[in-house]
Amino acid sequence: MSDFTPQQIPRRPFGSAVGNPNLPNDVPIIGLGCSSFANNFVENEADIDIELTMTQDTAGCLSPNHPKVQEWISTIKHAVNKGINLLDTAPWYGHGSSEVVIGFALKEMELDRSKLIINTKIGRYDSDPLKQFDFSYAMTIRSVKRSLDRMGCGYIDVLQLHDPEFSPSIELILQETIPAMIECKKRGWVKALGMTGYPLELHYDILTRAGKGTFDQTLTYGHFNLHNQNLCTLALGNNDSTMSFMEYCQVSSVALMAAAPLSMGLLTHNSPPFWHPASETLKTACKHAAEIAKKNNVDLPMLAILFALAHDGISCTLLGMGCQRDLDSAIIAVERYRAIHAGHDNIETLPPTCNGVMDHGVALRSQMQSKLNPILTESEKRTLAIILDDTNGPFSDLWKEQKQSWDGLYEADLFWSKVPGGRSEAESKMRKSSSRTNAITSNK
Repeated sequence: MSDFTPQQIPRRPFGSAVGNPNLPNDVPIIGLGCSSFANNFVENEADIDIELTMTQDTAGCLSPNHPKVQEWISTIKHAVNKGINLLDTAPWYGHGSSEVVIGFALKEMELDRSKLIINTKIGRYDSDPLKQFDFSYAMTIRSVKRSLDRMGCGYIDVLQLHDPEFSPSIELILQETIPAMIECKKRGWVKALGMTGYPLELHYDILTRAGKGTFDQTLTYGHFNLHNQNLCTLALGNNDSTMSFMEYCQVSSVALMAAAPLSMGLLTHNSPPFWHPASETLKTACKHAAEIAKKNNVDLPMLAILFALAHDGISCTLLGMGCQRDLDSAIIAVERYRAIHAGHDNIETLPPTCNGVMDHGVALRSQMQSKLNPILTESEKRTLAIILDDTNGPFSDLWKEQKQSWDGLYEADLFWSKVPGGRSEAESKMRKSSSRTNAITSNK
């Protein structure tokens, strides 16, 4: 068994920050988002490799000798060796290929399991719309057992409810999915429970309805980046509320992670992926930000990652890194971030519950600039100031009109409108398929 101690990458309190013993005490400030070990998140349809196109039933046939799979395995090993010991995957990623690749890598590394943090998900599965979502008790149990078999990891650190906005109803989640997740935890298959999706309001609704202590962690994506800081600026609950989602998690003892600091390809120098749900207005604003960065000879992805890392209230930011080049770029960002604390002890850090609700993030963005300025080049400082300008910047109008994000609930409604029978028929099928006794005892 290899001797490995995750110490190269800076770490932040996690379970210890919220007094939750079910979670790891601390986590690396960046985690390996394993959605990159898949064929379903390529930027261009022409890049899809038929040999890597899987379903949940065929993922076990994936060859470890395929050149791309070898690259993915090498990326995982390189990440872990650098101290990035948190792997976040899902059956949805590659429709099983991501979990299988992690299994290949773990066999080659032979690490002490306690040195790794392996998170996966349930609820979203295949590309076929009729098979894409299943929030039933039976499928949840089956999926967890299958994930454990694919990865050979013994247990899952955090089992996450995946994209609950696509559930036919919240009642189905409360009555079927969550009880199954709790059963998995009781049986020792998973150590903690989490949730991940896009609409923060729905996260809040499920967390409150499920009851305190049900969920240990929440993972949001696309809500803390250069164009969208809703994690800190969106008011939850009634119209008089001034509590952000970040604050809610803190007072509820729910640990918080974030993903997609590049907003799933919007904050790069390339066109966004063909499947991106953002509005044309938001895509145009992000393109304008990229042009500003290019004019100043600044790498926009690097600036975006530094911005995401700079908020101390986010324990870990997940980055999709499918090759060693991506990984090395992320580590450069981490090393630059480290300099904030290493050489600038007097720099104010953001408190974990920084509130940007009252002024829609104006003070928050200013504070982020002040924190980052000591490690930025003059060109980067100038670029960041222009991008975050609340009056004339590329996102200023979006912030004023509260259009800095896309509508996740609409995307879910649109999906079900194209599925025969819609939500109603899907929920009926999920409930009918759910035999709790058979789900536990079946080896399928």
